Amino acid sequence: MQRNIFTGSVKHYLTLLLALTCFNAFADTISLVADIASSEFSSCEAEFHGVPISPDAKYCQSFDGKQPVSFVYFSPKPVTDMVDFYLSTNHNYHQTTTVQSRVILSASEENHRLIVSQDNKGSQIDILVFTKE
Repeated sequence: MQRNIFTGSVKHYLTLLLALTCFNAFADTISLVADIASSEFSSCEAEFHGVPISPDAKYCQSFDGKQPVSFVYFSPKPVTDMVDFYLSTNHNYHQTTTVQSRVILSASEENHRLIVSQDNKGSQIDILVFTKE
């Protein structure tokens, strides 16, 4: 039985390639954990950069620093209730579009967008604030 000398090299190459792929995935995970650690889990305040926050907000997380900034929170209310909450504020929100079950709200003359999406038994609300150009 003759052994092919390239078979061992291919196996070593594939093993090395798999190890590097796993390392890169691990490095991405570490980077994500570092980003989350540097973000701020804050108490759910009444507003973020002038944007109202639902009184029942939970798990608030602020990514406040260089613009654009964002704020994410969870509400036990369904998406339709959260959209109604924002439509009833004095910011004159209007629904601009729905993309992959995410409702995007904009306000006239404002520097932010809201994204309301289904999250288990409630809604996730993403607030994106950017500078006016």
